[in-house]
Amino acid sequence: MTSIVNGLSPSQIAALPLTTVAGFTTADITAMTPSQVSGLTAPQLDVLSVADIHAFSTAQIGAISYSTFLAIAAAQTANFTPSQIGVLRSSKFRR
Repeated sequence: MTSIVNGLSPSQIAALPLTTVAGFTTADITAMTPSQVSGLTAPQLDVLSVADIHAFSTAQIGAISYSTFLAIAAAQTANFTPSQIGVLRSSKFRR
């Protein structure tokens, strides 16, 4: 089965309605390239399930921008694992 995200550009990912993103499966998440993940907006990340958040790979997490992560709801940031947060801290989040 082909994932809903196959072939979409980062800007197309960013334009997806929240209801579509909320319907992503973990297979859709794992099928996303880091470039596609970089297109996700904070509101889109906010509608993902805990399982979806946990499905992000290290490379995908590293593609989330600092400004996007800061805009994610506090309740959702708590769903990122410590190792995922470590990837964020060790990449572009350094000052």
